[in-house]
Amino acid sequence: MNKSINLPAILERIVEASKKGDETTAKTINHNEFTPLLRRALGLGHRDMPANTQFGQFIDQTRNMALNITSDIYTPTERAKLMRDIYARIEQIKEQIGYFAVLNV
Repeated sequence: MNKSINLPAILERIVEASKKGDETTAKTINHNEFTPLLRRALGLGHRDMPANTQFGQFIDQTRNMALNITSDIYTPTERAKLMRDIYARIEQIKEQIGYFAVLNV
């Protein structure tokens, strides 16, 4: 089956769900969509961790930032800075993964 999947777009959905405080949806998107596709895009097996590669680590850190955006440990100012950082990282990811940003499965 030929289906295009855009990893940065899925990461943005995680960010949006987290911003709305919908932690369940953010974690579900992460678990069911983002992580398996990231593994496939990086050529890793089912149990391999994407963070085992330098670029995978960068993406993994960005995802963790997105999942924790609503954490009480952040002040509103810190949260706004974190959001800017996340979106800057998403742009970097888009630039760096041009060769697999859209993956055919």
